[in-house]
Amino acid sequence: MADLMNSMNDDINLMSPTTTTPSASAALNSSNCHHQLKVEKEREMFLEKLRKKKEEDKKKYDSIMSELSNLTLDEKKLDKEFQEELAKQRKSKESNATSLSGLEEFKKYYAKIEHYKVAFKPKMDDAAFSKAWFIKKKGIKRTISQLTSNHEFIFTKYKEIYALLMNIKQESNDAFEVTLNYLSKEILRQVEVDVSNKPYCAYIFARFTYMICSSIPEFTDYLLGRLYKRCPYIVPQFHDDDPTLSKKEMQKRLRYTYSDKQEKVGETFLLHAERNKGFIMFYVALCSTIPDPGHPQNPFSIKSVWIYLARLLNMSLRPISPFLVGGVLNIAGKGLLDNYPNQAPKLFRLLQDTVLPLMLAERTNDSNSAIISVGNFLSTYFEKGVAEIISETPPESQNIVKKNFY
Repeated sequence: MADLMNSMNDDINLMSPTTTTPSASAALNSSNCHHQLKVEKEREMFLEKLRKKKEEDKKKYDSIMSELSNLTLDEKKLDKEFQEELAKQRKSKESNATSLSGLEEFKKYYAKIEHYKVAFKPKMDDAAFSKAWFIKKKGIKRTISQLTSNHEFIFTKYKEIYALLMNIKQESNDAFEVTLNYLSKEILRQVEVDVSNKPYCAYIFARFTYMICSSIPEFTDYLLGRLYKRCPYIVPQFHDDDPTLSKKEMQKRLRYTYSDKQEKVGETFLLHAERNKGFIMFYVALCSTIPDPGHPQNPFSIKSVWIYLARLLNMSLRPISPFLVGGVLNIAGKGLLDNYPNQAPKLFRLLQDTVLPLMLAERTNDSNSAIISVGNFLSTYFEKGVAEIISETPPESQNIVKKNFY
């Protein structure tokens, strides 16, 4: 498109008034005419290519929508909220780059962050307030980094942080809000660092986090507002429906970061995809964690995972889609079966028969391993009836050879 615009600009420059001889003018007019025809032909080719791409996307979308409709028609006990979510997605199918209902959720959560920026963040400009707060919040970062897979240890650390937060709240509500914001950022920072390399950490951070959200409900908006902001794929929102956006602008909206901040080296697609898969795994674990006896109840529900998949599968596949789907299955595949024993097998069949072939048809070197992961999960389920998910405890051995599903 940029080349086409440059060609059109060149054409305009050529047609600007100049002083020429009659023969030179005739030659110039002939050249201009030829160039205009070339530009028009390039434009027609571009529009035809765009039209074909839209037709292909519509066929893929209609195929998945048909399968998803069949998946739910005969389910009398299908959750009402999930039915409503599917209806919303069908009505908004023209917005193929953004889930409109997911975007509304994000706006609701992020309103807390916007309020924080106006009402509480300026407090940090006060030297006395800032100094006192830095002393009070001491230990939060260290506590999060020390979490292990032991449930009782997580519970102990949760109680320590909860007590700290309540003490801060008694002294200053402003400091309390600042600390909640800080805690949400620290949890997500640790998720970003650890989960993509050590997937089992998703369970650890999720268990600790749901307890905080359960006992301090206002923390939830801080957490999810920042999580949706850092990982727009949770909406899901792909930002690829605006042809005026440059690649750099699109990557900025998708929250690409640097693989080397000092050298300003941007992260590759693969690093970006794995990092965001980590966020998805954390979110899914947050919604599917089962509390131990005597521990706080989880305010989140696996229903949110089910709805997220509905949103994701109602949109055209992107290169990152296998990473997102795999992140869900690797953490909540078993939970989906346990909670949706009638619908989940049909959803898995949809993935196996319709979605996976589309992934394979468009796979790249970067997405190949993610597609294999999705395929391995599905083939194991249909061959053995088992949903193999990532273990909650660190693996005893890293020398595990997995088969390819094809």
